[in-house]
Formats: sequence, C-alpha cells, structure tokens
Amino acid sequence: MTKKHVYVAVGIIFDASKEKVLIAQRQRGQHLAGKWEFPGGKIDPGEENTEALIRELHEELGIDVNVPEFLFDIDFEYPEKCVTLHIFRVEDFKNAPVGCEGQVLQWVHLNALEHIDFPEANSQIVRYLLDL
Repeated sequence: MTKKHVYVAVGIIFDASKEKVLIAQRQRGQHLAGKWEFPGGKIDPGEENTEALIRELHEELGIDVNVPEFLFDIDFEYPEKCVTLHIFRVEDFKNAPVGCEGQVLQWVHLNALEHIDFPEANSQIVRYLLDL
C-alpha cells in the first residue's frame, strides 16, 4: 500500500528583532496533536508553493505576507504518511498574528527552540535556526 504524500508550505515568521520566531500548537484531532510547529499548511493541487504559504498564513494567522524568501525543502517519512515541507523565511508582513483557527501561538527566542516539542520533520528547521 502506498503512503499518502502531503506537500506543505511552512513559514518561519520572525519578529521585528529577528531574534524570535512564531510557533503554533497543533490542535486536538490533528496529526501529532499537542506538538508545536512553524505555521503553514497544505498546498492545494495546482497551487504554487509561495501562493499556498501566503494563503495559509492569512487564513491561519490573519497576516498578509510580502515577499517570503524560499530557504529549503525537507522530505520526511512518518509511519502513516510522507511529507514534503517547503520552508520560507517571513520577515515582512502586515497585521499582528492571531490564532484564527483557535490554535495557541507563541513567540520563542531562537536559542530556546531546542527545548520545544516539535514534530520530527521540523528538526532540520530547528537546526537551521540554531545556526543563525
């Protein structure tokens, strides 16, 4: 049986100081509920990665993103599915982020990220941020 493959646009959203990033807690009923993640969401068929990121961050956080910077891709296989994460740096946006879907948000200092409970697929993102 072939595993489902999910493509996701992920935003590493920096605050004005560039020392903190925004994370969101996965909600009950979601895959890996309770863990923290970098905001973003699934890419719709035929949708460009950047378009998906801008749409998802607007829907989830109420922010309007200007010119996200593509960083890298991550391919990861969970027992139940495969994911490809398209990672973007987001520094230029309008509106203050809010949990539009009821998710808990938190600004976290870069050096505190290694102490947060992230899904395994996010470990490369955390390593990247700790090296900044």
